[in-house]
This record gives sequence, C-alpha cells and structure tokens, in this order.
Amino acid sequence: LIDLFTMDLELRRRGAQKSKRPDIHRANAAEVFGLAEDEITDEMRATAKGVIYGTGYGAGPLKILTTIRDHAEESGDPVQIRASYELDEMDVEDMLANWFKAHPGLAQGRRSKISSAVRRSRVLPKGGAGLGLEVIQEYESGRRRRFLSGRAPHGGWDGGTDRRADPIPTEVLNAPVQTGASIIFDDTILAIDRDIQSGRLGPWTEELEREGRCPGIIVPLHDAVYLEAPEGEADEAVAMCREHAEREREGREGKKWVYPIDVKVGEYWG
Repeated sequence: LIDLFTMDLELRRRGAQKSKRPDIHRANAAEVFGLAEDEITDEMRATAKGVIYGTGYGAGPLKILTTIRDHAEESGDPVQIRASYELDEMDVEDMLANWFKAHPGLAQGRRSKISSAVRRSRVLPKGGAGLGLEVIQEYESGRRRRFLSGRAPHGGWDGGTDRRADPIPTEVLNAPVQTGASIIFDDTILAIDRDIQSGRLGPWTEELEREGRCPGIIVPLHDAVYLEAPEGEADEAVAMCREHAEREREGREGKKWVYPIDVKVGEYWG
C-alpha cells in the first residue's frame, strides 16, 4: 500500500508485482544497505523493513530506530535483538539516505503531500501562546479528513542534507496510508464473512458458529485476518481471500489500484 501511494514509479511497479516476487523485502533491503541481495541476512532484512515502513508513516531516524528495537524485542530472537542494539541513529540516517537516493520519487511524493496540506490548511487560534493549523487532506479513496497540528507542515527528513529540520506532522504522511488500508481491510472482511455465511467453505449457521463448529473469521489482528476452515477447503479459502482483497479498486480521478496480499495456511493459528 505504501508503494502505491508514493510518486516513485519503480516502487509502484514493485507494489503491483509483489505477489509474483519471491522476496521483495530482501530486494528492498539490498538498496537500504547498499549491498547485493545474496549478502542480506535475515536480521538486515528485518531492519530494512523497519526503515522503509517508517518512511511511509513519516517517521524520522530516532523513531525508526526505536521501532526497530521494539520489534526485535517482541520477536524474542536474540540475534535480531543484538543486531538492533548495534545500530545507532546515524546508521539509520545512512540507510534512509540510500533508500531515498535509490527512489527519488519518495522525496517528491512527500513534498507533494506537504504542499497539498499547506494549500488546504488555515491558521486557527490555539489555546495559550502560538497558533494551531487545521489541515484538510483528501485521499485516493475520495475521503477527506481534518486534523489539527501544532505547527505548519514543512521541513522534515526527506533524504536531503538538513537532517535535523522540524519533522513533518505525522498525519500528513501517515493518514492517507492508514485510511486507505482501513477501507480495504473493512471491505475485505465483510466480503469474506458474506461468502462464509453463504456456505462457500462448508455448512454455516449461527448456532454452529456459536459452538465453534463451522468455518469463520477467528479474529482480525492489525493488518491480518485469521480464518478457520476444514482442511479440505484450504485452497478455496485462499482463493476467496485473494478474490476479495486483491480485486481492482478505483480511487480519485479514476485511478485503478490492486493491493496484493500474502496468504499462509497452517494447522494452528496461535
């Protein structure tokens, strides 16, 4: 989703072909570290994902470093934890510089979002000293959102030389991604649930669902959905998920979008 919101044509192409590539994150990590793909370790791959996702949400080097360490701690992997604490803020800045250099459209996309936010904003009186800013954003989905910021959206880390400029308000870069993702996620879950209740994966009734004896959505968790279905219906469950999640969607100005997903099948979900 982040790839498709950027103005970098290469990342948009990668996003569209994600489901056809064996490991897009390893290829991205090679650019973040400035190495060949076969030199990228699993720990470097995890670090690069943190760097890349951080840029999509408007995070700077320190926030990205903190997030990388938090995720490493959550994984419980001692090798990954040690690798995360061997990094410092300057290391992350160097990775960001590599990533922005490889994809100049990223900085262009940031500047475009900031300019749009400035055009759609107005200064409002703020409690106490200083002024606040009301910013209006319109997303690919056509939805609009207002939020208040303590400062005008300017500056920020975009791979340039001014690495200590005031950060861009997170909402300017974060909200379009989060809003688009929530629309797709909600729409997909509702469509899957309708198919399940229609009997696509086997007999379904409210009574069987209460007793846990029929296919169903166990739980949506952040950006994932856990389904339970008979083993013999696994292939059909995968096809159903792809059918609804990866269908073509139309955004503003008639743009067409397809968001590829990953689907995994296993005996246990916990």
